[in-house]
Parts: sequence; structure tokens; C-alpha cells
Amino acid sequence: MKTEHVKADLHTHGRTTNRFREGDFNKIVDAAYRNMGEGCVVGIVNVGIQSAWNFERIIDLKGYDRITLENSVYVPEKDVLIIKTQQVPTNQGHYLAIGVPAGIKLKQYKNLENSLDEAYGLGVDVIKVADPFLRFQGIGKYILQNPGLLEKFDGVGIYNGESETHIPFLNPKHSNQQAEEFFNEVKWKYPHLFGTVISDGHSFYEIGSSWIKIKSPKIGDAKTMNNSLKENLKHPRAIHRGKSNWGAIKHTSKLATIIALNKLGIEIDDDKYLSYEKKFSQ
Repeated sequence: MKTEHVKADLHTHGRTTNRFREGDFNKIVDAAYRNMGEGCVVGIVNVGIQSAWNFERIIDLKGYDRITLENSVYVPEKDVLIIKTQQVPTNQGHYLAIGVPAGIKLKQYKNLENSLDEAYGLGVDVIKVADPFLRFQGIGKYILQNPGLLEKFDGVGIYNGESETHIPFLNPKHSNQQAEEFFNEVKWKYPHLFGTVISDGHSFYEIGSSWIKIKSPKIGDAKTMNNSLKENLKHPRAIHRGKSNWGAIKHTSKLATIIALNKLGIEIDDDKYLSYEKKFSQ
């Protein structure tokens, strides 16, 4: 990358659903550039739920010239690197896998230990981040009962922009505070762990609203990039904790509406729910 240090938001979705269309690649790059500046890293999240394989969908859309790599695409004009990540549901909760090769899908709803072994078995040093108290998906309670599992993780999520908004039965109160306290307690026994700060945004305007500033990762094959990124995340230079209050409320209401209508057999075009998002992403 052109810049020595970059801002990284390693967990963002782009949209609530997977209905991406032409023009969205540039909107993602432009949003990252606008919110984090030249020299930034964006982790586009794949989620098996609702077949939301976002990374593979957006990298083939028309837009800026790009260099396609094993697990990422690089846009030289904006000095923006987009990395494939996957939010992996397991029987004990979700974790984030960063740097998964394109076309690879980690299996869902396995036991956590088996899922982590599958990620390790890819042979490219996929970065595995525990989200301990992230809504109902967190694996914190299970890890508290099985602390040795932290040996298999590379990092711990200490701040999630959308989790700042308390939504009853979905976002527990003080989940970010709990996560950071948990990290501060375990990092002395597990010094290899780093902390991550992410937006978890589900709209273009949220991309890069929370970030961590690190040394630029090396661009190359998946293993080289992952090891470089993993090492650099251990030495953050700055962090920014943004709040996605409106984003969290909009995402929750929008997703609930889409799921309810889909259960009734009504397929809803995502465009009908994009008025607020369009306002910030034109």
C-alpha cells in the first residue's frame, strides 16, 4: 500500500441483505475513503445466514480498477484494500474469520473447536477473532467456561459500533464495556491476543465509522497478508470508537421486516428500504 499506516474497519457488511448491484463496488470504496482517508482496509463480511456471501458478490461488480488477490482486492487509485472476512456461526456462538480465501466458505453451526480447526486447516493463517459479548451471538460465556480456547484465537473484539445501541432482547447493555474488560483480564495470560475495533455496519455510510490504525499490511498471497495483518494488529497506533445508533436501529427494523415478509412468501426488493442509505452514499 502507498501509505505507511492505515485505518482498518475489519467487520462491515455494506448492506443488510446481499442484494448488491452495479455501482456498489465504487460506493464501498468511496465510503471507506471518505470516512478513513487514503490508505485504509475494509473487511467485507460474508455471513452464511441468508446466503450473504458479500465479498464474492461485490468484487466482480464494475468500478475502479483493482488488483485481485487470493483473499482481497486492492484499489490503487484510492489506496483501499478490501479483505474477505466471514462471520462464522457455531453451536456456541459466532466468531470472525479474517483473510479467508475467495471462494472458500467455512461451514456453519459446527462445534466451536471444530470450526476453529477447519479455519486453521486452510493453511493460510486465517485470523480468528472472538466476539465475546456481541448480542445474542457472543461466545464469551463459553470461553469463560473453556478459557484454554483463547490459544486458538488471534484476537478479541473489544468494540462494536452497532452494539453501542441497546435494543432489548438483541443488544445487551454495556456489551462493549464487558468485552474490553474481558480482554484486559485475559491478555496477560494470552499475550498473543490483540483487540479489534469495528463498525459492524450494515450500510455504506457506516463503513469506517469505527477503526483501528495500524502499520500497512503486506499485499501478496493470503498467508503473507494474513501474517502481516495479524502482527500489525498487535501494535495499534490509534483507535476510533464510532457509534452507529441509527444504523443499528435501521438494520434491526429492516431485517425484521424483510424476514417477516419473506416468511409470507413476499420477496422484497432491497431498493425500497434504501432511502436513508442512498442519502449518505451517493
